[in-house]
Amino acid sequence: MNKTRCIYCGKIFDKTQGNICPSCHKDNTITNLPEADIHVLHQSCHNQIRKYTDMKNNALTFLVIGTMLLIVGVIFLFLSFRYDVTKVRVFTPGSTEFVVSVICLSISIFSLIFGCVRLIYSQSRIKGNQKVILATELKK
Repeated sequence: MNKTRCIYCGKIFDKTQGNICPSCHKDNTITNLPEADIHVLHQSCHNQIRKYTDMKNNALTFLVIGTMLLIVGVIFLFLSFRYDVTKVRVFTPGSTEFVVSVICLSISIFSLIFGCVRLIYSQSRIKGNQKVILATELKK
């Protein structure tokens, strides 16, 4: 399995069948490109960097929301411990505070995991596009 990612459209294709992407039909060799093709390649890379920067910002939003919900969930979990008639703290799993705590903590876990995955993916794609730009930089 010799899979690679197209430097123009970002789709994955099998490199053993050639360097031409089946989706956008462009050649993925970055050596000996004419100046016009380098310009088109740089435009494509910058557009993808912008797209993945937006994805990174979205992931950071999920991380912040997940962190806030984690704090709210922990507070409500603490509030689900109530005093009984003998002034002893007792855990009450049937209380509204516990239900809110479980909901907040589950949404928080989802948001944190989803945000981390999107952040790692977008960072790797941004770095990949920056490497392509540096590899094809015009010498003046």
